[in-house]
Amino acid sequence: MVRGSTSNPSTATTIKSGRNHLSNLQVCQPPAGPTSSSSDGFEEEAHDTAMETEGKANPDPNKVTHLWELMKKLCHEVDHYQYMAEYHEGEATHAKHILASIQHKVAKISRMVRIRDCCIDLWPQRSYLLFSFFFFSFE
Repeated sequence: MVRGSTSNPSTATTIKSGRNHLSNLQVCQPPAGPTSSSSDGFEEEAHDTAMETEGKANPDPNKVTHLWELMKKLCHEVDHYQYMAEYHEGEATHAKHILASIQHKVAKISRMVRIRDCCIDLWPQRSYLLFSFFFFSFE
């Protein structure tokens, strides 16, 4: 069953069409106004509303079938784009986690480099002290 479709086509309230294209498509919405409590009354009222919208008492069955097929294709397309949006949202979240991990690693490495630079800056002084200690101790 396609999302937005029903097993009974008479429950669709309005299908408006312009020149060879759909301009408005509302499916499975109760008609505006008072509704009856029985399901037969609802179906009859929905059918009447759809006929008033179309402006014909006896619509062309081929046209109605064609409109239903278009509606099903549009529903499939909506489902596809919704799936793709969720997929790309998941990919973006994954990329954000990877970026945060890389930023953490870069910060850690930069701290290590700063510590190494400090040690290198101090190393010549220590080596001079060690060298002078050994040099003068053997005299």
